[in-house]
Amino acid sequence: MKEGSWEIRRAKKGEVNPQKEIWKLCFGDSDAFIDFFFAKKYKEEETMLFIHEGEVAARLTMLPVGIVAPDGESFPAAMLYAIATHPKYQNRGFAGRLIEFTHQYLNERQATFSLLVPAEKQLFSFYRKQGFMEAFYLREFLLTKEQIEKLPSLDANDTDLFIIKSIAPAEYNRKRNQLLQGQFYLAYRDEEISYQKELSQMSGADIFGCEMGKAQGVAALERLGSRRVLIKEILAPDTLLPQIVKKVAKMLPAQEYLVRMPVCGGEELKGVRPFGMMREPLGKNFMHIPGNFAYLGLAFD
Repeated sequence: MKEGSWEIRRAKKGEVNPQKEIWKLCFGDSDAFIDFFFAKKYKEEETMLFIHEGEVAARLTMLPVGIVAPDGESFPAAMLYAIATHPKYQNRGFAGRLIEFTHQYLNERQATFSLLVPAEKQLFSFYRKQGFMEAFYLREFLLTKEQIEKLPSLDANDTDLFIIKSIAPAEYNRKRNQLLQGQFYLAYRDEEISYQKELSQMSGADIFGCEMGKAQGVAALERLGSRRVLIKEILAPDTLLPQIVKKVAKMLPAQEYLVRMPVCGGEELKGVRPFGMMREPLGKNFMHIPGNFAYLGLAFD
């Protein structure tokens, strides 16, 4: 799409450096993290750019995903990721036009839903104006190491039955899909899980599989510094959750642990909040997600 001094199109070779500059200015991530993304995850065909007077003014990534309904039916979708406008071009509507064009572009290619995770709370209102609605929720809460120490422990006879170990992305993804069956949830390709594993390892953590008898679970961890660990995703029966958290605290010592999990888990806990937003196909309105139980999980934030 081209009009006057601007155009919107997919990225071309040689346009990485201006995107890195925009990313740095907008998100403040380290050069190591930015370089990691562009080395491991960046694809020109999954990147849309807003060009103003020959200069990259805004950018976003389109990650192919699937929305799975409780009956197992899957709908193609795309996660709009790292939406950013160069500060000198902000407040001129460039991001809105970029998002609108991308949504139309995806619709033409049968990606029936667009979704995103606002980087800040105040951005929810901005994306509502772009046609998005809150659709994905999670339970998020903070635990101190002292609180974790007080969680119930296993009986001595059960200690040897509890196993937690680093697992391959494909195995994590297979278990993740099994654990989320019967819910509305976002399904990822194995390559997105592989990217998350590398993100976790780069921080000093990993992705894990857990089991105790027939009970299964998975957890994706990231170290956010010496004092805090992010349990970015934890999926397991409620009976297994305390043991996973206690084991994580032993493996990754810290003062605080930020935990994210589906709303349907840990029902005695508080901390439910909107996490992701969704926009339906143009001219259609055919999916109703009841309440606040749709789960997105990994957002690569």
